[in-house]
Amino acid sequence: MKRQLHLFYFALVAVTALWLGAVFAAPMLISNGSVFAGTTIYAAFAAVCHQRAERSFHIDGLPLAVCARCAGIYAGFALGLAVYPMMRRMGDERMPRLKWLVLASAPMAVDFSLGLIGLVENTHLSRALTGALGGSAAAFYIVPGLVSTLTSHLTTRMLKSSPAGFAGGVIEEETRP
Repeated sequence: MKRQLHLFYFALVAVTALWLGAVFAAPMLISNGSVFAGTTIYAAFAAVCHQRAERSFHIDGLPLAVCARCAGIYAGFALGLAVYPMMRRMGDERMPRLKWLVLASAPMAVDFSLGLIGLVENTHLSRALTGALGGSAAAFYIVPGLVSTLTSHLTTRMLKSSPAGFAGGVIEEETRP
């Protein structure tokens, strides 16, 4: 089981790196003439972000595939994922108390709200940093949830493939009327 959890973790790191890499790759691909690949990435990210150019960081004069806040959330998640094994055991299915996620997300909510009502003009940096804080905290909730799902799936699979009468390391006696 431990091996599967580590493989799962490295797969999650790889998927996260590809996701984050795609955010930065879209404008670079278009700048280098790969218009179809770049626009395909922009189209894919349109499902999860408003992609307003004035709220996005730019590379080569083109906006990233997501806004500054989403870029911060994804980068923060990648950072949280990177430090996760240093702070928690990989097989631990327990999530931190919800208050930590709320506290980590509060600056993002405040930044958004103050900008919405016009009290403060938030910046790319404020959007990205508050997003990164929320994204890094999210890793500590998403990983245990995925570990729990994976563990449950593997346990069910092992029980189904075990010899008849064997469950969880205990041989059960067959009872017939």
